[in-house]
Amino acid sequence: MLDTYQIGDFMAAFAGIKDGKMVSIDSYIDTKKYIDGHEGYMKYITSDTGLRKKNQNLKILISVGGWNGSKDFSTTLSNSHGRKVFLESIVDFIVKYNFDGLELDWEYPVEGGSAGNSRNPKDGENLLSFLTDLRKKFDSRKEKKYEIAIAASANTDIDFSGSFSNSIGHASNLYGGNVSGDKAISTYLQEGVFEKKLVLGVPLYGKVLAIDGKTANKGDCLLGRKTKSLSLTAGYGFPNDVPSLDEINKYISIHHRNLDMISDSASKAVSIYNRESNIWVSYENKCSISAKLKYIKSKNLGGIMFWELTNEQSNSNVDLAGRFFNGK
Repeated sequence: MLDTYQIGDFMAAFAGIKDGKMVSIDSYIDTKKYIDGHEGYMKYITSDTGLRKKNQNLKILISVGGWNGSKDFSTTLSNSHGRKVFLESIVDFIVKYNFDGLELDWEYPVEGGSAGNSRNPKDGENLLSFLTDLRKKFDSRKEKKYEIAIAASANTDIDFSGSFSNSIGHASNLYGGNVSGDKAISTYLQEGVFEKKLVLGVPLYGKVLAIDGKTANKGDCLLGRKTKSLSLTAGYGFPNDVPSLDEINKYISIHHRNLDMISDSASKAVSIYNRESNIWVSYENKCSISAKLKYIKSKNLGGIMFWELTNEQSNSNVDLAGRFFNGK
């Protein structure tokens, strides 16, 4: 069982959208499969004897959307009737399963996201109207104070580089580059967003890139080197190009003799380079996460968000963040 003692908010991902309503995307797992003595995942994560067992103050939100679930957001929220139907389905869902609120993960309004997503130039306006109405609806209910959260660009401090990149670059650097965690946070603060409403996202996974041609680190952390198509069947040691933190740590333990462990002090980012296979991996470790924690505190932000917890079974970085914020 996940130790939730150090966690303030837990986002259960994902619910989906069907016929303009929020729905479970796997009714068997969510409502029927027994998990630690609870009938269904929904009951397990919201029960006082389930996920809340070690932390009765834990807030549990249902997350809707995600990269693969954002296809119908634009169409659903395009008019007042659609927004009302969607809103009512959310409230019914949250009350039925005892959630503490909603996390809306629309990737992305207006442009970007998966190729099949619906889009509308007025997505931003429609989203604001929807969130305003949802806040009013939540506030009208007296049983608890419901929370609303959104996953906001610039890329939630995740995926600044990846298989789409033509050159080597950090995936979640705090500083430097064309995009960074600091630049994203600074933009929101300049636009008047209250700092305590901002939570910095950190990936518990890495991005694997193949460098085109043999090279050496000359103090530049290999940034800017040209990449080539990554063939995972070539024995690179990863199941895919987005390995979990657990898979990366296992890779380090196996291949450590061939690895350069690179720390970019300017960007507050880390990476590894395999001299034999010419593979470069951008990831997070305790040093880079500690730098982000200090940044969060210095900016008086609302906290840190990890995506996602199953990528690190030890939860050591969740514990690191909890001890940092609790002064331990």
